[in-house]
Amino acid sequence: MLKISKRERALLFVLLWVLAAFAAGIVSYFKIEEMTALGQKTDMLEKQVQKLTLKAPNSDDLIGEKDRLMQSIGTEKEKYYYTDEIDPYQFSIILKKILSETGLYIKKYQTIEVKERTYLEYSVSGDALQLAAFLRVVSDSEKYWSIPFLSINARKGDGTVDAVFRINYETIDEKDY
Repeated sequence: MLKISKRERALLFVLLWVLAAFAAGIVSYFKIEEMTALGQKTDMLEKQVQKLTLKAPNSDDLIGEKDRLMQSIGTEKEKYYYTDEIDPYQFSIILKKILSETGLYIKKYQTIEVKERTYLEYSVSGDALQLAAFLRVVSDSEKYWSIPFLSINARKGDGTVDAVFRINYETIDEKDY
């Protein structure tokens, strides 16, 4: 068995106390850091509460904001077709008229069902500027129309193009609003 002298025992005892004090210092340091962070967060939240209290709108402001939002919703709803307002056949009549007015020749037309949506697929030919004019009319439409697929094939530099595109209209159900 190993014999430890009184001096060695005293040194070990002092070393243990130094280690304990060091560990307590580390724990205290992290607790102080945590308390400082919590204090800063509390100060920030108190300042936000003060700002919100100062900027809290009165009921007239809320009513005005609600009216403005309702008007915006009404404006946006006007850009959709209601589900019973139009069907693919009626939409095709609108598109054929626009294609004719822009001077594009319809080579082929068909309806396609993709993931519970009906698309009208057109194969057209004509001048590139005529196609651009058609796309501008679609973009400027008062209602939401989408063209998820468009393929353009330019012929040998004579300015004519063949294009295939799918188009549909966006609908909204009156019950949703």
